[in-house]
Amino acid sequence: MSRINQLEKVLKAINSSGSIEGIDLENLNKEERDLLLKLYEEGMVEESITFLAGLDTTKDWNAIKKQLNTPIKSFRRIGKTSFKYAAVMLVCSVLAIVFTKSLATDRNKEVPENAVTLTIGNDDIRVITNDEEQTILNGSGEVIGSQQGNRITYSSEAKQDVLVYNELNIPHGNVFEVQLSDGSLVHLNAGSKLRYPVKFLKGHKRKVFIEGEGYFQVAEDKEHPFIVYADDVAVEVLGTAFNVASYTDNKVIETVLVEGSVQLKTQSNAGKELKLQPGFMASWNKADYSLNVKEVPTENYTGWINGELIFRDIPFKDMEKRLERAFDVQIENNNLMLAEKILNARFNKEVENIEVVLKAINAIYPFSYKISGKQIVIK
Repeated sequence: MSRINQLEKVLKAINSSGSIEGIDLENLNKEERDLLLKLYEEGMVEESITFLAGLDTTKDWNAIKKQLNTPIKSFRRIGKTSFKYAAVMLVCSVLAIVFTKSLATDRNKEVPENAVTLTIGNDDIRVITNDEEQTILNGSGEVIGSQQGNRITYSSEAKQDVLVYNELNIPHGNVFEVQLSDGSLVHLNAGSKLRYPVKFLKGHKRKVFIEGEGYFQVAEDKEHPFIVYADDVAVEVLGTAFNVASYTDNKVIETVLVEGSVQLKTQSNAGKELKLQPGFMASWNKADYSLNVKEVPTENYTGWINGELIFRDIPFKDMEKRLERAFDVQIENNNLMLAEKILNARFNKEVENIEVVLKAINAIYPFSYKISGKQIVIK
C-alpha cells in the first residue's frame, strides 16, 4: 500500500469513529502522526479526505505537484472566521508538503526495471517514456526544460544562479538524447548515464560526467571550456564532435574525435596530456595507465547513433557486451572457441533483432544457441 493510500485509510478510520483514540498509527512516521493529530484537533479530517479524493495520482508528476501547490481555495467555507480560514490554509499547506514527499517516495519505489530515468537534484527520480511530450520542472515547480520523444532539451532561460545537477540514466536496449542549456547535444548509448548541470553558469567551466558511451556535439564557447569526465580521463574541448566510451566493465576508455580538437588529461597522471586530431582514437588502459593513439574509421565508433552496430576485427567475447547492451539481453557463452573467434559484421538494431544477428554470426562460424526471453545460452 502506498503512503498516500495508507494516510487516506487512517483519515477515513478517524472520520468513521469520530475519534483518534484507538486508531493504529504505528505504520506512520512522526511527521505524518503529528499532521493527523493537527487535522483532528482542527476538525479538518473530512476536508482532508476530500482533498485526497481530488488528487489524481495517475497524472504526470509535474501536474500532481501543481495540484498540491493550490489546494486551499476548495476548502474555504462561507461564514468561517478568518482565524479558522488561516488554520485551514496552514494545515492544508502542511498536508500538501507531506503528501508531496509521500508521492515522491512512492514514485521512486515504483521505477520500472529498464526504464529511462531522470534524477532531479539528489532524490527525485522520474520515469521518462520515449514517446512522451512534457514540460520538465524542478523540485520547486519551475520550468527547466522540455521533453519531446527521445530528447530532453534544457532551457538557457532557466532561473539558476547555483550549479544544480540532473542525471539521465539510459538502460540496455535504449538510446536517448539530451540538449544541454548551452545548446550542446549529447547522444547517449544503451547502458549509460550522464550527470550534468541544469544550467551552465557564466564564469564556470562546462563540466559533465559520463558512465557508458556518449557522442557529444559541443556548442562553441571559448570563454567556457567543455569538459567531459569519464572515469580517470578528462576530455576538454571548446567546440567539437567526439565519442567517449567509458563503460565500467570495459578495460579501456576510448575517445574518438570526429571533428575539431580535444585535449585529454588523465586524473591519475595529472602531468600527462594529449591533444587528439580528427580521425584518431585515444585509448586509456585502466589497469596499466597506458595511453595509446591510432587512426580509425570514426563511423565504426559513432554508427550506434543511427542504430548501426559495426564490428571490425573483434573477438566474439567483446561483441557480447555490445549486443547485450543494444538488445537488452543476457548472453551465456559456453563455446570457448567462439569466444576467441575474430569477426567482422555490421547490423542495424532498428530493423534486425538479436535472433537475426545470431543467425548471421552462426552462418560465419557454426554454433548452437537457445533463446528464452532475454536469456541466451550458446553451446
